[in-house]
Amino acid sequence: MSEFLEINRANQERAPRHLQEIRKQAVTELVNHKSITIPYNPKTLGDNLILYSAHFLVLEKFCQKHEIPFDRTNPPIRFSEGEKDHGYSIYSLRHSSISALNPVMQEPHQYNRDIRVLSHLLGVPIEENELGTIPLPFKTNRGPLEAFDKGLVGQHARKIEKDLGKKKNIVIVQAGSAPDKRFSDQQVAQLVEETKKNFPESSITVLTDKKITDQSLDDPLAYGADNVLNTTDINEIGGIFTAKNSLIISTDTFLAWYAAGCQALGNNGKLPSHTLAVLYTVASIYRWGIPGAEIIESPASRYCEKNSYGMVSPVAYQDFWNKTNTAGLISKNDILLVKERIKILARQLQTQRKAS
Repeated sequence: MSEFLEINRANQERAPRHLQEIRKQAVTELVNHKSITIPYNPKTLGDNLILYSAHFLVLEKFCQKHEIPFDRTNPPIRFSEGEKDHGYSIYSLRHSSISALNPVMQEPHQYNRDIRVLSHLLGVPIEENELGTIPLPFKTNRGPLEAFDKGLVGQHARKIEKDLGKKKNIVIVQAGSAPDKRFSDQQVAQLVEETKKNFPESSITVLTDKKITDQSLDDPLAYGADNVLNTTDINEIGGIFTAKNSLIISTDTFLAWYAAGCQALGNNGKLPSHTLAVLYTVASIYRWGIPGAEIIESPASRYCEKNSYGMVSPVAYQDFWNKTNTAGLISKNDILLVKERIKILARQLQTQRKAS
């Protein structure tokens, strides 16, 4: 990591001509059109959050370097509005310097890789302590964060804290783009039951994305939780993630990244310890692991071959578990790993309380 940073700084003043042109064009776009465009994929919301946050970090430095105004509440970054939206995109130019980027592209973690690519293209040095941080949520022009408001998130969090008093706020997240990345209703109920055993003085909320994905919520009581939150309000969701004395249990999904970002907003970009546990069934933890989270890695994720995007195929995941999964759901073996981590977290937090 430090070797990259030294090379990066050394290359700032002797950049090749094509990189000088990229940086010159970026200045022109920011001054004349007030924005840089980045690609948007409605199927990979977590990836969008990561890419946007990386642009925010690097472009803020780039604007400071070139004395261009940078409004943190309305940054000069926008998601593309479709295939015919040909705004100026720095990130799409990464292949124009692929030979020079080869060492950068070897970076295992996606967020760090995005930061390094942009740093290289724009000639902005990155400090070592800025790598390995959490991608933060910002208001965007498109997607679920279009309505994001940090102030409203804080208001929702304070209300939850007032309502719960000294009770621990435990949130089990039911979300995900595929069955092998999403807790089923029955699995959520199992996790609620396990949580009640280990955190008897807590308030358990199931956060489901059924309203977001137009699925019916047949019987909220079937989860066995104290509360069920089924909403499209991104600030209300952020509030339950941000409330003090919280523990979030999730699969690898956009809402896990959003939870981490909300918690890191008031903690210098770092995730507080023992506040987020994430199950990785098909994604590489080295490529997609949330820094500082309690990582629960499925053996399928650990041992199966992954594609260039760091993902295990659904077929390979089912084959690994001898196709014992019903309808391609998360394996019962992985659910057992989550239950075990809940027990461990309960012991760790109890020890932490005694120490304080």
